[in-house]
This record gives sequence, C-alpha cells and structure tokens, in this order.
Amino acid sequence: GFGTSLQATKPRFVVGGRISSSDSKLHAEIRIIDSENTRIVGELSAEGERSEISGMVNRVVAGVLAELDLGKYSANRIDDGFSSNESASAKYLLARGFLQGDNRNAPLAQRLLKEAIKLDPRFTRAHAQIGGLASTLYEQSRDKKWLAEAVTFSERAYALDPALPEALHSLADVYRLSGRAN
Repeated sequence: GFGTSLQATKPRFVVGGRISSSDSKLHAEIRIIDSENTRIVGELSAEGERSEISGMVNRVVAGVLAELDLGKYSANRIDDGFSSNESASAKYLLARGFLQGDNRNAPLAQRLLKEAIKLDPRFTRAHAQIGGLASTLYEQSRDKKWLAEAVTFSERAYALDPALPEALHSLADVYRLSGRAN
C-alpha cells in the first residue's frame, strides 16, 4: 500500500491505496479521504500491463485530480512550497507514495519527479526530492552518476528556495556525501 497527502501541514485530503500485480498485470485501488470529516470523497481503480506502467500512472493521476476537483476547495489550494500546477503536484505526491518503505520503485518515482519539474521548473520540493533520492541511490551503489544528479538537483532546490527545509536537508546530505560538509 501507499499513502500521501496534498498539503505539507494538516492535509485536507489523504490519498491512499494498494497496487498489486499478477503475471504481467498491475491493479491499483485508490481512495481519497477528506481529513476534515474522514469521509471518502473518491475511489478509483486502474488496471494495466506491467510494461505500460507509465500510462497507468498517468490514468491514476488524472483520475485523482478529476475526483478531487480542487477548484471546489479554494481555501485548501496546494501551497507551502508545492507547485501551483496541479498535475505537477499530483506527480510529486504520487512519486512520494511510491517511495514509501523502500526504493524498489525508485526509477518510477524519479521519472514522475522529473515530469513534475518539466511541468513546473521552479517546483522546489520536486528538485529536493530527486536530490535526496539520488543521494540514497549513491549511498547504496557508490555510482558517481547518482552523486552528480544529487548535487545538481539539491543545489537547484536550494537556489530556488534556501529557506525550504527539504532543500536545506537535501543540500546538506549531498555535501556530506561529496566531502564538502565544511
């Protein structure tokens, strides 16, 4: 299972669900819960071939956005460092959900984060998340390509918003790994 929310503090909506697989098929079941009244405001499911996971992810993201219809909740718009581009924010949140627990979905999460940045190049949290993910992958593999990616995205996150805790953490971690901690 996975879960994530659409705001950094006191989330209005919680998106959770389960992804299962059998042979070459994937099946996702998603619930969207309004945290103010704990009611389920939307449910959706998606099926697809394992080889076409990107298309399935896009259908799930589009379905979640359609179910939420965020315009109805103008006082609860995505903010606090999130992108004003709802598709970019949805891809970021979905990527965070895929990273819960372990990194076996790291390639998918990384692709979603990069898609979010293409939609909103100033999306600081997405830059910081890729920087942190690349740092973790570098620590596990010692492959220099991950360290280079961690440096690039972490420095960009810090340049975009030097006060954002995620940007500071990502940059500090990458500097520690590269021996530039002082």
